[in-house]
Amino acid sequence: MHSTTAFANLLGASLLLLASGPAAAANVALNGTAGQSSTGFGGLAERAIDGNRSGSYFDVQSVSHTNNGDPDPAAGLFEFWEVALDQAYNVGAVLVFNRTDCCQERLDPFRVSLWNGASEVAHVDVDTFIADITGPSISGMSFDFGGALGDRVRVQLRAQDYLHLAEVEVYDTAPVPLPGAVWMLGSALLGGLGVARKRG
Repeated sequence: MHSTTAFANLLGASLLLLASGPAAAANVALNGTAGQSSTGFGGLAERAIDGNRSGSYFDVQSVSHTNNGDPDPAAGLFEFWEVALDQAYNVGAVLVFNRTDCCQERLDPFRVSLWNGASEVAHVDVDTFIADITGPSISGMSFDFGGALGDRVRVQLRAQDYLHLAEVEVYDTAPVPLPGAVWMLGSALLGGLGVARKRG
């Protein structure tokens, strides 16, 4: 009887792991490295991946900020911000949070693009930022990338201006497979429970 109870307890724990399924989508931008075309007013690029969505530039000091330059307008290259992810991910969604205490219109128009190596694999062009995630000092817009594989996300202006971003979040949609050892444990426990019951 004691043996059967022990197997049942272990089996329950194993089945709980098996039933938990893939891990929830994670904001993989937090593990990345941020960069931008220029830095103005102390608005370092890494501020946009610090986990703080607040768009209050002066109060929170968590908003990135470029200069108002034109790195290469002839090639359509205006100020940009980007995050190099720690590896390639199947990207489901990118969330872009705008500054809220001033100058929100500076972000318009802009492009959100996903890159894999040197190749742009997908992009969305936006003429006017329209928030679909809101809260106190929070103004975010979400973009669906449908699981495309990429290792870098860029937000780039499509006209000359300052670029400032409160936060950029990148969500991975790739399921995390359960370790084979867990599956083997579940199988072994099922067999062991059957043996224990026969002996009881």
